[in-house]
Amino acid sequence: MEPETIVVNWEIVTVDGGTQYGVANFIYGIVKKDLKNRFQEGDYVFTTPLVELNEGSQIGRTMNTTYKLDGPGHRYKVTPTDALIMRNSGISYSTLLVMRAKGLEPNEWCQES
Repeated sequence: MEPETIVVNWEIVTVDGGTQYGVANFIYGIVKKDLKNRFQEGDYVFTTPLVELNEGSQIGRTMNTTYKLDGPGHRYKVTPTDALIMRNSGISYSTLLVMRAKGLEPNEWCQES
């Protein structure tokens, strides 16, 4: 299947437990192009759980969308709480780590919705 959404600065986020999905992988990334016209270039996306991930071809698929992971990215194992912070705030896990290294906690710089 052809990718419908292309993301850059992507992260594969593995959440182990604490969700209705058990262990689940998600994509966080910045939209480069969205053929479904749901997102604008520069928007962030935090997907629903992946049903397929091909790291060789850098393609991830959810139940409804196929994503192309463009360029380099990272893979992280995160807590359910951190996944919610990412989803609700649009902040990447790498940024979350930097902010925590500076002594800032999420409740000090973002609001959960």
